[in-house]
Amino acid sequence: MFKSCKKNIYLILFINIFLILFNILILLIAKKSSFLVESFYSRKLFFYINKPLSYISNYFSFSLGELAVAAAIITLIFLFLIFIYFIIILIKQKLK
Repeated sequence: MFKSCKKNIYLILFINIFLILFNILILLIAKKSSFLVESFYSRKLFFYINKPLSYISNYFSFSLGELAVAAAIITLIFLFLIFIYFIIILIKQKLK
């Protein structure tokens, strides 16, 4: 059971590292080639991304971007509190 969980963790870690490296590569290409950004993203890809997002966001009277920022801040605060909680537990265990 634990070997399966360990394999899944390694797989998720590998996928995350791959996606981060892929993102860095895309950013470097975008910095070097403004023509590529203009011709591919601005004229082709943005249309397919924007249409469903605008369809969804028309149903809300508030900005989904602001909601995402607020959710990110709340998540970071929650993770920070969990981190502090585990540090307190480790300190208590070391004092025993």
